[in-house]
Amino acid sequence: MKLLFILICIATGSWAQVISIGQARKLKTGTIVTVTGNVTASKELGDLSFIQDRTGGIAIYSEIVATSVSRGDSIIVTGKLSKFNGLVEILTDSVRKIEGATRLIAPKDIDPKQAADHEGQLVRISSVLLKPPEHFFYPQRPGLMVKGLDTLDYWIDGDTNVPGYSIPATPVSITGVVGRFKDRCQLIPRAVEDLSGTGPPVLARTENVIAIVNWNLEFLGASSKKYGTEYGPPDETLQVANAGRLLNAIRPDIIALQEVSDDTAFKALVNMLPGYEGRCSSRYSYSLDPSGDFPPQKLCFVYKMSTVNLFRERVLFRKEYDELLPPGAFASGRLPYLLEADVTNNGVTKRIYFINIHGKSGVSPDDHARRTFDARLLKDTLDEYYKHRNVIILGDLNDDLDVSIAAGRESPYAPFVNDRNYVSISKELSDNGWHSTISYNDVIDHQVVSSTLAGSYVPGSALIVNPFGLIGRYGETTSDHLPVMSEFDLRIEVVTEAVATSPAVSVFPNPNAGEFHVICPGDFEYRVISLPGACLATGSGYNRVTSGLLRDHPPGIYTLLVTKDTETHVIRLIKQ
Repeated sequence: MKLLFILICIATGSWAQVISIGQARKLKTGTIVTVTGNVTASKELGDLSFIQDRTGGIAIYSEIVATSVSRGDSIIVTGKLSKFNGLVEILTDSVRKIEGATRLIAPKDIDPKQAADHEGQLVRISSVLLKPPEHFFYPQRPGLMVKGLDTLDYWIDGDTNVPGYSIPATPVSITGVVGRFKDRCQLIPRAVEDLSGTGPPVLARTENVIAIVNWNLEFLGASSKKYGTEYGPPDETLQVANAGRLLNAIRPDIIALQEVSDDTAFKALVNMLPGYEGRCSSRYSYSLDPSGDFPPQKLCFVYKMSTVNLFRERVLFRKEYDELLPPGAFASGRLPYLLEADVTNNGVTKRIYFINIHGKSGVSPDDHARRTFDARLLKDTLDEYYKHRNVIILGDLNDDLDVSIAAGRESPYAPFVNDRNYVSISKELSDNGWHSTISYNDVIDHQVVSSTLAGSYVPGSALIVNPFGLIGRYGETTSDHLPVMSEFDLRIEVVTEAVATSPAVSVFPNPNAGEFHVICPGDFEYRVISLPGACLATGSGYNRVTSGLLRDHPPGIYTLLVTKDTETHVIRLIKQ
């Protein structure tokens, strides 16, 4: 102990009452303490560091400490004990290093149920399953690890390099410091090296198909200097550069953007994309309000000129909104924006109607009612005037397709989901536990297509684009939403059900109890699609095949796609 006091005197120039970390953790908040220990986490977790001695570990909240020390450094810290959301930490603005005492702390092997006894310490937990599997890690989000009957939360800090890496589907070991959020302990990995079995971020698209993206760009270009408040990322130039960088990496054919707030920023973005053009709607929330104290949230399209030939654009419900609809309709004037274009894929051209929407936000009963009204009006209009046309509805719906984000309520878009004339191709993302924003647990950015395009959709291609390996601190610099992408092969022709019931292709019995027979001359492939648009199974046959693919699925209406050569027959299947 005398040697320790001498070292502290040399390092600080004064005598200080040093206590162990274990003792410090037992004192009241507000107490000034001096502790010494070796660093187990520093700048990897932003302004939060952790140190440890033989009696325990503790968090240090200080930008100066985090940026001036490294793992293994032996340091002396004097500061005030505090608690932040239950986590015991020391607040300080100064740190002193003890030269020659560097020592990397080895993690202690524990089980999940022991985490509370090791708060602030570096530990390792082996043979755990991370939930949900096969997704990628999001920044600033908790997850769950499971080992037998025991569970423990983990937390992915946005300052680490972990976001974007895959979540393994098999048991792994995870190393990290034990933190806390209120009454729940959390294991916080410091870097991707603390996780076994994970893979790097993947950012790619399939060649020779049409890729379609929708992306809310969170007040693109809205500056606090102009509006007095920071609505989106603070560095607008960086936001535009990041958006261009991501879009150039995947090169979609059609991009539907929401929340474009500055025309100059939009033009700069389009200029970053060689071979693309862009255009924006003139109608947005409060676009008729002359005060202009809130940033526009424009709907815009960007498209690749080599595959997309614009025929016309149109703001839907312009006349109705001006003369008949209540002022709050379509988020107070954020009217659906239609782009009609001829899209070419491998020599095949189809006329497609893209409808970009940005639903009313919020979870109140009134918010839900307004979204429901808007969705019903849009669907009735499409059913009347766009029946049998190739329609893609895409954008920030501000609600989910499975159930509403308004607790206990049906999705406002249920009329689309439940109508066999539409296929909700992105609903499988909701069904599988994905989320399309940084902070919330739902998918609110979606794509719904008319059944005439069902055969052209590449099954399972709807996905959340993973930007984290390309863009650091994505949620703070670029957007709070993630892009949604799907792919289409226009070479696949869809034949109407009336034709498909001809002797050339037939299914019996229909209705059935889960087993059915498909008859088609020669070689053919088939897919079974649920009403929400998920591909349940695929198969192939020659002349005739017997399938029991619906045995394990509930009674209801399904779609059978039978493909022979480049022609696809669409047949309604009914399981009783």
